[in-house]
Amino acid sequence: MASDPVVPEWLRGGVASVLELLPDPPKPSPAAGGAGTRDGHASDTAAPAAEDSVAAAHVPQPGEHATAPVAAAPVGHDAGTPAPLDEARVRVLVREELERHASTTTGDASGVDGGVLARLAKGGASVLGFVGGFFAGAVGLALAVFLTAFCFVYFSMSFPAVAASIRSLVPAESSGRTLELLGMMDRAISGFVRGRILVCSVVGLIYAVGWTMCGVPHGWLLGLATGLASLVPYLAALGLPLAWLLLIVGVGGASEAGFYATKDPVSGHLAIIWWKVLLFPALVNVIAQALEDYVLNPLIQGKATNLHPVAILLAAIAGGSLAGLYGLILAIPAAACIKILLSEVLMPRIRAWLAGTRRDPLPVPGGEGGPAAGV
Repeated sequence: MASDPVVPEWLRGGVASVLELLPDPPKPSPAAGGAGTRDGHASDTAAPAAEDSVAAAHVPQPGEHATAPVAAAPVGHDAGTPAPLDEARVRVLVREELERHASTTTGDASGVDGGVLARLAKGGASVLGFVGGFFAGAVGLALAVFLTAFCFVYFSMSFPAVAASIRSLVPAESSGRTLELLGMMDRAISGFVRGRILVCSVVGLIYAVGWTMCGVPHGWLLGLATGLASLVPYLAALGLPLAWLLLIVGVGGASEAGFYATKDPVSGHLAIIWWKVLLFPALVNVIAQALEDYVLNPLIQGKATNLHPVAILLAAIAGGSLAGLYGLILAIPAAACIKILLSEVLMPRIRAWLAGTRRDPLPVPGGEGGPAAGV
């Protein structure tokens, strides 16, 4: 007698899909006996009987109506032949398959979520590290600028007291000559600083006017910045590559052909004339460097420090090799002070020793005396 289906339609469809994945039960061997045989021998009707029993265990497909529960094995079914699947066995198989599928899906989802979270954590750590480094650098720079300005102002206000303290440490018997030498060094250093500022200003104007006439974008700003950078000897060499770069970018971004580019009549693309781009800014740089080295420095700094241009070049190279940027800045004043000591202290003693009026050319106690014996 037909009864209403107890299992919902969607679950019956899922059960049917699972059953399709299960292996088919083995067919009974011809030698096996059964209820349809007489005197214990297999008959030709054994296989159709087994097929009928398997067909009785068929689970309705989606859209079909179940009219009767799954039939059990025939009464005369042999014990050696696997019995058809019953309803309890199907439920167990379906439950195991659903649990396995749920565990696999959960594991995959957790793995994906874990990978995403790991990538997000790594990216967040990189961003935080960059932001932290940026703020640390900004704070360090601000602190350095503040300390430099504070020390400069404090030292400038306290300079008279510092100078008086230094004078009090000079021995009284040689204070006159020592203070005279210190005054000469002070004039040389102050003349070097004033002359360097004047030279940098003139060179900056030359760069600004020349590169603006050459069509370099932001030529005025780049020229003045290059002149300011020349406060450190030979640091102005960085201005020429920047001028080339700005000019190339400006020509490449132009829509019309100009002095540094030609337009292809067929394709309409602009072609940069490289020899012009490289030549004209370099000519401005050569003119500015020649004026600085052979006109401005000899006239302004040479008189202030009393150093030859070759001596200034060698001093800058030696200072940069020994102390880097600070060596470049301090090399020329130090060379001027050393030259004052050599020309005012050591060389007169050497000349007196060569003339035979001194025993020892070095300025050490006990070195002075009459003419050397036998001279």
